[in-house]
Parts: sequence; C-alpha cells; structure tokens
Amino acid sequence: MAGWAAVYRGRDGLVTGGIYRWLRHPQYLGLILIVVAFTLMWPTLPTLVMAPLLIFAYLGLARREDRELTARFGDAFRGYAVRTPAFLPSWRRAAAGEAPVR
Repeated sequence: MAGWAAVYRGRDGLVTGGIYRWLRHPQYLGLILIVVAFTLMWPTLPTLVMAPLLIFAYLGLARREDRELTARFGDAFRGYAVRTPAFLPSWRRAAAGEAPVR
C-alpha cells in the first residue's frame, strides 16, 4: 500500500524513494509471492496451471513498465534501473548503508 501511495503522490515524477529505494517492482514481487504461496498451500491442478501463467504475466508487466518509464524519463530511469534491482533487494547495498536513490 505504501508503494502505491508513493507512486500516486508522485504521479508526474519518477518515484525512487521509500520501498522503491530497494527494488523497482515491489507490487509485482508481492503478487508473485502470493501466487507461489497459494500454489504451495493448495497444489491443485488449477493452481499448478495458473501459477506459471500469472508469474509470467507479472514479469511481462514489469518489463513493459520498465520500457514505458524509460520512454518517459530517459536517462533518469536508466540510471535508477542500473542501481536498483527489479525484484530482489540488494542486501549488500543495504548492509553498506547506501543512501536512497534520488
């Protein structure tokens, strides 16, 4: 919810603070984790079939969002994307206490 609120408040700019300091697609990561959890909890034929399809769809949405943000913000987004992982936070970066990407 905090990620969505940050994006909504910064709708005309590139949001790189808050949770977006650590990863570019926290919402898709959360949805993928939910899909994996449901599949592990209820490994039925429908969940086993749908899980990879949903995960693939979320990965595709993330790639499309990256392309759209590159087109809109250019080098600012490219630099952010180089420094900020898409789905898994960099624990080395956190341990080093790096400042947020601005």
